[in-house]
Amino acid sequence: MKAEFKDNIEGMFFSQEELNQWLSQKVSVPSGMMNFYVHYLQSKDEGRKSIIVIDDREEPALPLNHSFQKGWSIR
Repeated sequence: MKAEFKDNIEGMFFSQEELNQWLSQKVSVPSGMMNFYVHYLQSKDEGRKSIIVIDDREEPALPLNHSFQKGWSIR
């Protein structure tokens, strides 16, 4: 994911239960595959409080901020 600070990578961690809940909300294509489009959105000059993380493959988009908040930064 793109991060707030240059050269940082941010990630999300899921428990098995949280991952299963996310997957249960996904729609599979006829081949059985699932597509994920996780977007990290941050307003310019507003810092971390403006971050929104969503999987917008589904309609409506699935919010992932709760999982992002549990993640960490790798520097």
